[in-house]
Amino acid sequence: MQDPILIAAALVGAAILLAAVIYSFGRLKLEQQKTLQMLLEKDESTRAEWSRIMGPKHRAENDFRRGVLLLCLGISLTVLFFFMGGIAWMFGFVPITLGLVYLLFWRRSSGRS
Repeated sequence: MQDPILIAAALVGAAILLAAVIYSFGRLKLEQQKTLQMLLEKDESTRAEWSRIMGPKHRAENDFRRGVLLLCLGISLTVLFFFMGGIAWMFGFVPITLGLVYLLFWRRSSGRS
């Protein structure tokens, strides 16, 4: 039987990690908005600065990279949790499914170009 304290600590740690990631992405977006507002107030915005602040355009290579990474993560989680026992190995199907969807998007968008 698994130690319940260890399981609870893992869940709390995962929740704290998720909260930290969400907070950091929120702060990044807030800083981008502040920079954009300062540029608009100064009225010194050039096209290069706008594209740098707004981020790169969506590219099909990003879908391929995300798809492969999520697929590998899902397979490794499935194998890891399978050998640990129980039904936790099914959690690996979420990143596997997302990875397959990204690969499908990559395939469809690369066919159009």
